[in-house]
Amino acid sequence: MNKKPVLLRTLLAIITMVIFGAAMYPLAERDYYEVFQELLKDSNDKEALDLLDEAALLAAGYDYDTAIAKLEGFTGNKAKYPEMEIRLSEYKQQKSLLVAHNDPGAIPNLSFHLLIADPARAKSILDTASAGQVFAETYACVPSEPMMVSVVASEKTEVLFLNIGRILQVCTNNCSHHNKIIHNLLSVSARKNLNLSRRIFHTSAKSIRGRLLSYLSYQAMKNGSREFDIPFSRQQLADYLSVDRSALSNELSKMQKDGLLKVSRNHFTLLETIEDEI
Repeated sequence: MNKKPVLLRTLLAIITMVIFGAAMYPLAERDYYEVFQELLKDSNDKEALDLLDEAALLAAGYDYDTAIAKLEGFTGNKAKYPEMEIRLSEYKQQKSLLVAHNDPGAIPNLSFHLLIADPARAKSILDTASAGQVFAETYACVPSEPMMVSVVASEKTEVLFLNIGRILQVCTNNCSHHNKIIHNLLSVSARKNLNLSRRIFHTSAKSIRGRLLSYLSYQAMKNGSREFDIPFSRQQLADYLSVDRSALSNELSKMQKDGLLKVSRNHFTLLETIEDEI
């Protein structure tokens, strides 16, 4: 019996197994489920994924009608994409919770603090606002960005939500008020940028007195008077300046004894001697 063909077949089988193992090696570095998902993809997958992303962007701007219409208009096999049905149900439910507000001028008041909640430390206040101002416009424009701040109302508040998706889309009628809204939104974003930069400036001083002098001198300049009210309580001012509340109160007492200022709760009067400290 000629053993050469048998040995040849065995050698070919070994070589085949080595080549197959080398080809499959990259799979060991990846999730098998992901690999097989890629193999099962068809031409409709990209369309479906893009559609889900687009619908999520619209829903983030409270444009649920358009988001729902886009998902319902998908011409592919919806049974293959259960996420679509889940999103449709979610967007319809969220839409049902919205309440139309036809008179923005009737909103009585808006007062809130924008803050970072750090589990390892006390919260840090970034900014404050009052009636007629806006918040979270940056996150509305970039809905995919995880929100790193919280907004806390400091008193009874009514909020009007704007559909940022509709605002940023070019109006076919070239409405003057639409252009005005976009202009105002850009102006608001620029001011917020300045406010955040200003806070960095106020907290750059190493001493508590230095931070207080920076913040209070700006408030005096902003109000055009040495006597003014600030929008913070003592604790909120400490959070804004990133200092301890007790240390802040002690420093304010020292500054009063030194004849630099007078303070009563959130009402401040800067005396002329404070100019020597600034």
